[in-house]
Order: sequence, then C-alpha cells, then structure tokens
Amino acid sequence: MAVIVAVLVAAVIAGCASAPDTAPAYALNSSAIWRLEVFIVALVALDIPLSLIAGAFHGRMLTFVSAGPAGGGTAPITSTDPEQTSGIEEASSAVKQLRTTVEEGFVNLGARVVRLESKMGADTDSPEKS
Repeated sequence: MAVIVAVLVAAVIAGCASAPDTAPAYALNSSAIWRLEVFIVALVALDIPLSLIAGAFHGRMLTFVSAGPAGGGTAPITSTDPEQTSGIEEASSAVKQLRTTVEEGFVNLGARVVRLESKMGADTDSPEKS
C-alpha cells in the first residue's frame, strides 16, 4: 500500500512540476524525460518514509540496513524488554476492565428496564400498538 501511495504522489509531483522551457542536457533535451526523472526522484524520496510508517502501523520496525545490495530487515516490535511490553500490558488490562464495567452496566440497565416495565404493567412480550 505504501508503494502505491508513493507512486501516486510521485506522479502528481512529476505532473505538477513545472518543466523548464528548455530541458536540461541530462534530460536529453526532452521535457517528458525530465518529468520521468522528477517522478523517479520523488518516488524514491517518498517510498522510504512511507514504507517505514506502514511497517510501524503493522507492528514492525526497521532493525538494520545493509550497505551491500540495497536492503534491510524488520522484526516484530514485540519483545521481552519490560520497558516496551509494560505499556501494552497496562493498556490491555485497562481495556479488559473497561469491558467488564460496560458489560455489568448493560446487565444492570436491562434489570432496571424489566423492573420499570413490571411496575408500569407493560406486557413485554407483545409488540407496541401505535
């Protein structure tokens, strides 16, 4: 997904970039080739940070970059380091406690509705008449 976003943004940048009246010699004096070069530079410049953000979103982080054939490695963010996992455990327990509280609240609310309907003499099994 990050690559698709990078390609689309780079295409917009290359399309909106104002081509010089006379394209530079490194663009073979062609504005189309100059725009292609702008596209490639923008794609490379956007792909790296967008890939890092997408990896972080999926719970992975960059662990190394090799200087040989362009490459790197990622690893899951989860680890046994208590500094990193304590926050996740705290959030998990807080969500569990919130879930229990909400479930108990709905049970209590349902019981109150039944008591009120019985005091009003409402027939809870028959549909309402309008």
